[in-house]
Order: sequence, then structure tokens, then C-alpha cells
Amino acid sequence: SSWTADLEQGRLEINARRVQYGDMALGGIRARLPFSGQVTQERVKIRLAADAMLSIETLALPDPALSLADLRLGLSGLVTEVPFDDPGASQVQSRVQLAVSRLEHASLKPQGWSMAGELRHRGDASTFVGNLASVGGLGLDVDFAWPENRPWRAELRLQEIFFRAANPLAATLADWPPLLSLGTGRLTGRFEVAGNPGLERIDGRIEAAGLGGIHDRAAFEGLGFPLDLTLRGDDLTLDLPNLSLAMYDPGIPLGPLSLNGRYI
Repeated sequence: SSWTADLEQGRLEINARRVQYGDMALGGIRARLPFSGQVTQERVKIRLAADAMLSIETLALPDPALSLADLRLGLSGLVTEVPFDDPGASQVQSRVQLAVSRLEHASLKPQGWSMAGELRHRGDASTFVGNLASVGGLGLDVDFAWPENRPWRAELRLQEIFFRAANPLAATLADWPPLLSLGTGRLTGRFEVAGNPGLERIDGRIEAAGLGGIHDRAAFEGLGFPLDLTLRGDDLTLDLPNLSLAMYDPGIPLGPLSLNGRYI
């Protein structure tokens, strides 16, 4: 005969001062996870409530150049389903909202970041589709997949930047040239990234159109280019097949100018 057991108004609370997980050290962990569930002869199914939340005060990673502080993870409506006859066919699905009040890395200016999207795990693959944004205004659309026993891959699309409104690159990148300011033009980009488990390759293109501004007291306008980027391990290749510049004025107006180049 078949049977069903229902669990209503369950609640899991976690408070931990410090947890070591592999090469990661987590400090100040708090979890409030209200849930409901159902168990049958075939499977167990657990659903988190909309206000389920996990917070971590500090997170130390294997990469000493990267540190995170005050993480808040929302797992609204997370559903986990595990069949008893085939645990490998488990499924997880959740809307994810992650906020980090301070992220520090040598290539980035310290600031907050946020991520939101849909997380899924089915059988032998995990996927995430959503977006990533810095407080400085830089935004990326993310499509990530990690099949079991295979390299992960991700497609990253830079949300279009209009420099007349602001310059999120200058607000986000630590090495942005201090003598360069942009006031007009737009920038887009698309990148394919893969690794197993660390980063192994990047293939991408950045496209600029109508850039104008000042570099070290020299005004310029009408700068446009595609820039192709390839990274294999530590080997970086940059291709600049068609850069054009309408005017460059370091005191004497010059232009129009064009350039083709490659950096290996």
C-alpha cells in the first residue's frame, strides 16, 4: 500500500562562529531556514519558505587575493527532490539572491556586489542563469553550466554601457587609467569562459562606438573598435583589427586615424 507523510512549518536554524570547509574558512554563519516537506515511498521533497536566508560575516578563500565580507544569500522557494531508488537523479531548483557588502580583489575596487537568478541542479548537471552587478554600476548577464565530470562553462554578456550617463568601468576596475575620462560613446562585450575547476580559457570580444573624452589633457572623439581577447592559461592574446578615431587633439587637431594591431 502507498503512504505519504507531510511536514508543515519546519524550521532549521544554524549559528556557527567558524567553519572550515576544505580550503575555505567561514566566519559568523547564521541560517534561518523555514521549510515544509513530503515523504512518499518513492521520494522525499523539501521546499524552503520565501524568507529563507543564510548570512556569512567573513569568507576566506584559497586565493589570498580575494576576500568577501557580509554575504547574504536568499533561497526563495528552493525545492529539493530526491528519489530513493536513484539518488543521483536528485533535483534542486531555486531563485537565488546573493549580496556581498564588500568584495576585495587586486584587480577591482573594493565595493559591494549582487547576483540574482535561477539555480538548477538536475541529475548530472548544474546551471545558473541570471545577472551580476557591482555597486559602481557594472552589470553582466550570466549563463553558467557545469556538467558532472566535465569542465564548467559560462557565457558572460556585458550590459551596454553609455558613458554619457556614467563610467562604471572607472568605478569598478582598480587599474582604470587615472588620466582617462570618458563622456560619450557606448561599450558592449561578450565572453565565453571555461575551466576545470580553475579558469582555463576566455574567448571574448569588446566593441566600442563613438567614445569621446580626455586623456592627459588631450581631447578625443569618435573612437571605435572591436577588441578580440583570448586567454589560454597564462597566455593572453589581444587583436585590434580595426580601430578608428575621428579626432585627437593634444594641442593640434589630428585625424581621422586608424590602427590595426595585435598583442601576444
